Amino acid sequence: MPSKILNYIPSRANPSCQVEIDIHGHYESKVYTTGSTVQGFIRLTSRNKTPFQSIQVNFRGTASTRQAFQYGTPFTTHAFMNISISILEDFFPTGHVLEAGESHSIPFIFEIPSDLSSNACSHQNTAVRERHLLPPPSLGSWMKSDLTDGSTYVDYGIRARLVLGNDGFAEERFVDQNISLKVIPMLPEQPPISISTFNSQYCLFQTKTIRRNLVGAKEGILRVSTRQPRQMTLNLDHLQASESQLAIDLEYIPLSTRRTPPDIRIKSAVIETVTSFSVGRVGYLPDQDDTMPSSISGVAPWVASHPLVLQGAREVNWEKVADTNPFAEPERRASEPIQVAPDTARTQTPPSTTRSSIDKDYSQSETLIYRATITQPFVLPTEKLLFLPTFHSCMVSRTYRIRITLATRAHGTTVSLVVPFQITSEGRTTAYDPILPVYQYDSDSVTRESPPPYSR
Repeated sequence: MPSKILNYIPSRANPSCQVEIDIHGHYESKVYTTGSTVQGFIRLTSRNKTPFQSIQVNFRGTASTRQAFQYGTPFTTHAFMNISISILEDFFPTGHVLEAGESHSIPFIFEIPSDLSSNACSHQNTAVRERHLLPPPSLGSWMKSDLTDGSTYVDYGIRARLVLGNDGFAEERFVDQNISLKVIPMLPEQPPISISTFNSQYCLFQTKTIRRNLVGAKEGILRVSTRQPRQMTLNLDHLQASESQLAIDLEYIPLSTRRTPPDIRIKSAVIETVTSFSVGRVGYLPDQDDTMPSSISGVAPWVASHPLVLQGAREVNWEKVADTNPFAEPERRASEPIQVAPDTARTQTPPSTTRSSIDKDYSQSETLIYRATITQPFVLPTEKLLFLPTFHSCMVSRTYRIRITLATRAHGTTVSLVVPFQITSEGRTTAYDPILPVYQYDSDSVTRESPPPYSR
């Protein structure tokens, strides 16, 4: 796991020195979120009299990736967050010398930020930059499976470093200690994705011809459409998500004397978890980009599919209505993305005055149409799986989509739709408001405005 590289003691460090980190109320499975405080102290001990130069305490966030399916290759790491605290000289041992057998404690306190430093992302696209400056959740280190393949990690941790100086060596000598934290920041709902005609990841609308059998006469035209479901919110206390529901609109236009709509049901519904990652920084949102295939862009999507838990079967109640232009495109709600079927997107043509064969078959019943809506509640299979919030960062993104398959009759026509889906996190509010130290994000950033530093 890449975060282990923070736990080493360099070969030129003094092995008699020890650095320990004690975080109040911390345990391995504890989940921190936006506004949570990480408070504790650093304990320094030494068996021998040891001079040192400085003590550094940082709250770090890193994303690590490697080439997909090349498990022997090294990880590429991007430090998207590095918050340091200013330690008062009053907490240092006299003369910056650790006396043999003595112990010194240095307090620290950090707060999980709601956004990253502006230096964390250098992309120019405003929409991309806004998403990349939201802290991502921890990835790859949960007790439950978080649906990654071992090629991507997002780590948070407190690092304490005792800098001993180079003592005549070319490299600086220091002692490190690190404690990893599990973080799920507050990630709010984003607007529905606007799906272009070239985005083959989704299919929100399909039209099928219904026949009596494989080569039988046409009985009617079935249109199926859906829209992005209501987002689910992750509960950080139990790592469970709220429920949502699918809304599937049906439209049937009979073409023969057999005017009853077909029996239709949801055959399957699965959630596809897409973890997109790259060894370089990506300047677009992988779930919304349709101009650059992954083979060219270098972004590797890892997809895991799991069945949704449907809450009871829903009957289809058809309603007979009249329509003067049944073959016009269905009216789209202003809040809905464009609905495109990938297998027909490039072949669709505007309506013309020439009557097609379907129009001719339908000429004697052009005002008859049936409509229905299937509303299907569902929950996620969270017993052994952890569905983290949707997020985008410079090197790693996590998105979701739902694949719905409907079937007519026992062995009849099937229709598949693919719709984007969001999981959000509301975070928690802190129970108290401690005094925070002055934070510095890095050498290039301006010191963050915050309450005054520690005092005894």
